[in-house]
Amino acid sequence: MTYKELLEQARPNVGPYCTACPVCNGRACGAQVPGPGAKGSGDVAIRNFEAWQKIRVNMNTIAENNTPDTSFSFFGLNMKYPVFAGPVGAVNLHYGPRRQALPRSQATAQTRKS
Repeated sequence: MTYKELLEQARPNVGPYCTACPVCNGRACGAQVPGPGAKGSGDVAIRNFEAWQKIRVNMNTIAENNTPDTSFSFFGLNMKYPVFAGPVGAVNLHYGPRRQALPRSQATAQTRKS
């Protein structure tokens, strides 16, 4: 399967507003309301994509063989990992019923179990 074929097969499955762009940078969906990239003035997804392009991870793999401590304190809360999910809304509207979001209560219950 080529990348072009992959995109062609993805488009019918991602909902009416996402166009399965080769680069998901918010330029195609930013001007649509509703649209995945249309929050705020319509350029939030574009600005987020551009900001992420400025970040580079410098992998330094020369280290002692031990488990790293990734925990830290954030506003007085002790966190195990430096990973957070951003707010996501209208998933069904933007991406269609195949991308069903879990109800908040169910998602919270699953998070607490793990």
